Amino acid sequence: MKVEFIATTQELQAQFERLLHDATDVWIASAWATKSTPVFERLCGAKPRLRALVIGLDFAGTDPSFIRAFWKHIRLVDGIDGTFHPKVYLFRSSESWDAIIGSSNLTSGGFVANTEASIHLSGPGESEPFSSIRDYVEDLARGAPRRTRSELYSYEKKWKSWRRQTRSVRARFGGAGRGARKPYSARAGLPNVDWNGFVRILRNLQSKHPVFPQEDGDSYIDVATENSRLFRLRAKFSGMSPTERAQVAGLRKDRFAWFGSNSRAYAFASVVNDHASELDAALEQIPIAPTEVKRAHFEACLAKYPAKRGFGSPGVLSRLLAMKRPDTFLCVNGANRKGLAQAVGMSQNHLNTFDGYWELHERLWSLPWFRSARPHGEEGLIWDARVALLDAIYYPG
Repeated sequence: MKVEFIATTQELQAQFERLLHDATDVWIASAWATKSTPVFERLCGAKPRLRALVIGLDFAGTDPSFIRAFWKHIRLVDGIDGTFHPKVYLFRSSESWDAIIGSSNLTSGGFVANTEASIHLSGPGESEPFSSIRDYVEDLARGAPRRTRSELYSYEKKWKSWRRQTRSVRARFGGAGRGARKPYSARAGLPNVDWNGFVRILRNLQSKHPVFPQEDGDSYIDVATENSRLFRLRAKFSGMSPTERAQVAGLRKDRFAWFGSNSRAYAFASVVNDHASELDAALEQIPIAPTEVKRAHFEACLAKYPAKRGFGSPGVLSRLLAMKRPDTFLCVNGANRKGLAQAVGMSQNHLNTFDGYWELHERLWSLPWFRSARPHGEEGLIWDARVALLDAIYYPG
């Protein structure tokens, strides 16, 4: 049997996706699971191969949308005698058995943002400890009763209540303490700092806005990561599901309203819902990361953009650009426009034009933090969304 230590979430994600791709049978037991985990889409594609999926509900740490996505496959556990806390992933392929056991839940924190550690076990045939691991997960599944829709509804109310409580705690204590720095002032202009200085600015905002990944996926970085991933997974915007298009476009009133809500932009909603193909030609002009966006890309995008439908200002388009390329574009909206205009030294009216929007980005792209190399770990996620995250600085809420 081969034993390998996994010390980073990047390595964990890569190993998990490789094993999931090759597996004919999969068994999973995790204390929590969220839809914001980066392996969510691949796991959805593996539903026919799931032999057991056991997820905990303690502390309302599991996202109800994840439960709905796997409703026919999932077994849910409340830790009656203590907390339900396993993190076990077992894969059987035609060539081997593999297990990953460690500290990582099936969440964005467990697979991206947190400091985690796991052991990868690999061996041929149905031998120990793989048969015992399989029996362990299957016993958990057999002991977990089928839940009803009414139970899910009750749990969702508990989940929402728990989120409100944790937000309140973060807001009250997140920036407290002797020597705590004050949040960056929009009046100071654009943040002309190096990478470390930029990260400090964002961390000092955590008590004001949930910038960094949360277990429930309710943060700026979670939303940017999930939406930009959809653009990589789907060939076209119109190829996304209606729910996916709504979350990318900011039409929903839940966590996807970070970076600006378009829930009252009814003409835009009509295009997103019923005529999404009209936006394909414009969005396809903007390359996927890491290709650098040039002025020619932006002008080609505008030439294909359906401005005739009343979208003559950057607002709604900037939301789509920021979600496709959060490393490059910022969503400009009614809430942050005043602070941004003040910071960059232009009128709000000019910023609300496509020329002004491009000029803003030319200035942003010249700053040291933007031009820095991509770091590893959680800071890599910040880098991947670094321009879009300016909304947390200039949003006045």
